[in-house]
Amino acid sequence: LTKQLASDDTESIMTHTIARGSLSVTVTENGMLESSNNEEIKCFVKGGSTVLWVIETGTIVKPGDELVRLDDSVIEENITQQQITYERAVANQIIAQSNVDVAETNIEEYLHGTYLQERSTIEKDIFDANERVKKTQLAFESAKRMAAKGLYRSLQLEGEMFAADSARKDLELKEKQLETLDLYRKKKTLQELQSNLDAAKARLAAEEAALKLEKSRLDRDKEQLENCIIKAEAEGMVIFPSAAEWKETPDIEEGARVREQQTLLMIPDVSKMQVKVGVHESKVSRLRVGMPAQVQLQDMLLVGEIDTIAEVTRPAGWWTGNMVKYDTIIKLESRPGLKPGMSAVVDVVLARHPDVLKIPVAAIVEGNAGFLCWVETGQGCLLYT
Repeated sequence: LTKQLASDDTESIMTHTIARGSLSVTVTENGMLESSNNEEIKCFVKGGSTVLWVIETGTIVKPGDELVRLDDSVIEENITQQQITYERAVANQIIAQSNVDVAETNIEEYLHGTYLQERSTIEKDIFDANERVKKTQLAFESAKRMAAKGLYRSLQLEGEMFAADSARKDLELKEKQLETLDLYRKKKTLQELQSNLDAAKARLAAEEAALKLEKSRLDRDKEQLENCIIKAEAEGMVIFPSAAEWKETPDIEEGARVREQQTLLMIPDVSKMQVKVGVHESKVSRLRVGMPAQVQLQDMLLVGEIDTIAEVTRPAGWWTGNMVKYDTIIKLESRPGLKPGMSAVVDVVLARHPDVLKIPVAAIVEGNAGFLCWVETGQGCLLYT
């Protein structure tokens, strides 16, 4: 379809001179500047605590500067109670160690004292019994000779024989006592003493384990007390962690209750900055890692490239206008003046077309016959399909 219009009808219409040139196809999204390397300041107090004081966000700190002070009253009370329990464990360990030493001494005392004394006593009794056997045997032999001569009566001879037999029986008894001492009593006594020693060592091991446990608890409580004062380990600017978009997460403030492992503050590395943008689901499939991007930060125009593209979409809901977006990270080069939290406008270059005819989108309309474009010529305006 071709139609010529009067030139005076086009005086009020916006015009654009069509020319050939380079065309870039881009995706434009809003994002926020952040650091790719953040030192997170977390709460390491077991069970959490209450914030008594916190440094203001944006403060420049040096290593050793105090950042957060948490309530330590409960921890101090726990340390006092645990100190008492620990001292009791120390006393029990000392008693158990003393019992082991006594049990070991008892064994040494028996082997080198009591046993040798008993054995020496029995050996002396055996020696005396041998002497009595010799004497009574001599007396009995003499009595037999006297009885043969008629000088001893039979009753006297029987008395001398009984005395000799009694002496031999007494000697056998003493020898049996020595044998019993060496074979049985010594072994039995050593077993009892060794059992007492083993039991004492077992009790000592239990008390040492209990002491170690109480010591670790006391050290842990003292460490918890130290964790109530959080100091900076690196130099930088302190900021609060960003609140999630889909919920109202308050910044850390005095009186706030914080949980264990909760990130309280962050010290970003400003030498490693990046921009996080949410790309609509209809466009994310066209993005590739390494694609160039232009980042507009206030009066600065930076050049970067896509570093990562999320595989999973961020949660969608009323807080995002029910729009499904994928977090995309644009890596930037280090540059002075960049601060976390700055808003950014990102243009990701999807394709470049050199030497093409460029027509504004506003000059094209869609009709029943397809797309229509108004073109001005020297003789008037033409409508092309």
